[in-house]
This record gives sequence, C-alpha cells and structure tokens, in this order.
Amino acid sequence: MQLTRQFWGMAATCLLLAGCGAEVITSDATTDPTLSTPETDGTGTGWHLLAPKGSGPLEINASAHAPGLQAIFAARMWDYQAGTLWRFDLRTNSWRQLTATNWPLGKYRNLVYDATNRRLLTYWDGLGQVYSIPDTGGAWSPEGSAGNLDQYYEAYAFFNPASRRLAVFAGYGFGAWQDLLWEWDGAGSQWVNTPQSSPRPAPRFGHGPSTVAVDEGGKRAFLGQRSLGAASGGYDDLWSLDLRTNTWRNLIAPDSGANARLGSALAYASRTRLLYRFGGCSPIGGAGVCSTMTNELRSARPGSASPAWDPHQEHWFTAEPPNPGRPLLRRAPAPVDPHLRARRAILAG
Repeated sequence: MQLTRQFWGMAATCLLLAGCGAEVITSDATTDPTLSTPETDGTGTGWHLLAPKGSGPLEINASAHAPGLQAIFAARMWDYQAGTLWRFDLRTNSWRQLTATNWPLGKYRNLVYDATNRRLLTYWDGLGQVYSIPDTGGAWSPEGSAGNLDQYYEAYAFFNPASRRLAVFAGYGFGAWQDLLWEWDGAGSQWVNTPQSSPRPAPRFGHGPSTVAVDEGGKRAFLGQRSLGAASGGYDDLWSLDLRTNTWRNLIAPDSGANARLGSALAYASRTRLLYRFGGCSPIGGAGVCSTMTNELRSARPGSASPAWDPHQEHWFTAEPPNPGRPLLRRAPAPVDPHLRARRAILAG
C-alpha cells in the first residue's frame, strides 16, 4: 500500500509519501517556530486525509523533489525490471503518470532532480552508469558511458547546487563501508572523487536521497545516522557539509541512547531554517539492528545560513506530539521542501 501524507504548519507543511498505494494526509499544526514557540512546545491537532488510496502509483521505492515545479516525482524502481514514473502536483494534490521509455535495467534504485537542466537522474547504485529523463517524461537516456562498480551501495545521494552535479557520499561494497564523496562529471562521463575535509562522518550506509537534506540557498548538505546494517557500531548523529568548500562540521555528537534513531527521513526548511526528520527505528541494539519503527516528527535548528553556528541549538525537540492519526510507523521516508506558499513536504517510502 502506498501512503502520501501531509503535515501542515502555518508556515510549513510536510507531505509524506510511503511505498505502495496513494493516500494523502494533512496535520494542522501551529505557528512558524521562527515567529513564536507553540511548535517547539509540541502542540498540534493531527493528520487529515487529502487524497484517497488508488489515486496514485503502486509499489513506489524512489522519489525526488522539484522545488521550481512545485512537484514531487516518484517511481517504482525494481532491479532489472522496467518501472513506472509519476508526478505529484503540490498545487492540486493530484498524481499523473509520466511516459518513461527505455527504462534502465539493473541496480537503478534512486531518483535525484537536476533543476539546472529540468531532468531526473538515476545511477547504478554501486556507482556507475547515469541515466536522465526530462521532467515532463519521455525516454531515459544514458549520460555518456561509465562502468558499473559494486562499492558504494546505499550511499547518500543528492544534487549539489554549488557544483550543479549529482553527488553521492559513503555507501558499502566488498565488505567495507565507505566515507568518500563522489560527483558525476557529465562532460567527462566519469565519477570524480571529490576532496573533502577531515574529520568527516564515519563510514556508513546512506540509504539514498531520503536521509540527506540540502539547503540550496546556503549551499549546505545535512546528513547523519550511522547505519552498518547488521554489524555493531550504529548510532545517531548529524553533520553539515559546506558544498562550496566540501568542509564537514559535526553538529550533533553520536548517540545510541533511548532517543537515538536510524533510517529517519531528513529535510531542510529554508524559511524556518529548521531541519525536520520523520520516522526511523529504535532502539539501536548492540548488533546494530533496531526493529521498532517510529512515526515521530522532530526538528533541529542547525543555525543560520552563515558560517557561524549556534551550538546551543544543535538538539532535537518534538515538533508534533504523538497522534494516532499520523502516518504509520516507518523507516527511511524521504523529506522534501516544496516552497509552495511556505509549504513543507516529506516524501516517505
């Protein structure tokens, strides 16, 4: 079953899309936390249905946000099978299936939106061949020719607004977790290993685009939550990456306590300068496995878009109290910020 849900604030809205059917829910919240404090106090009135099941796609496992189009793209991307591509219009809350021929076959599991060229990108998950398709639909086209690797599965994936390139960080392959940063050089048809600062996030899975948030105006990326699959060593943390200098900064130290989560969705709201995360699993066990899914919505204020950070605001607080009508418990949704009348969207899978 596919679920699409939406969390409303007076200045912020969250749209949540989760795998398999289509159903849109909203939640009335209170004022923008940059204007007053009720949201940080945990007030809110619950989730509300916007669109019924059956109005959208089925068996979705990838999504991408297109801020300028006020749209979200979602796709069924199963290994070695032709998939389907859909667009959700944030102005009308409606789904439309797009033509998508010449579907890339293989381990193509992620969607990333390239706003510069008005297209969607996907890549071989271990790091390899890149394909693109116009955001209006059409045929998938290979971007040059690149060999496929098996070393960077489930990396953090995002579009870098500074370099205007597809970027991936971390991942796993051949028994080792990674901490390298790669960008796709379309002109040279190759992945480029991009220099980055140390210290940096410890090697880990990234779980695709859902667990990284980008501040386009401030040219920053945010990511965290170290997952090592069934191995021990997982914990909850938060890092920022300056996309102009590729300099990392640790914002929240590693935590494996009661409030720690793995696999949460992450999104940045430029108006409120807040990070939001939804869902995830806990507690983080000694073997690195957590099995209890959560449906909590939390937020953190990483500081202003300037290089100076306020360390007193690097903490999570409850943005909405427990509510039986909210989206179901889940792991790794994919948040986005559509900038539609200050609406905020979270896309989950």
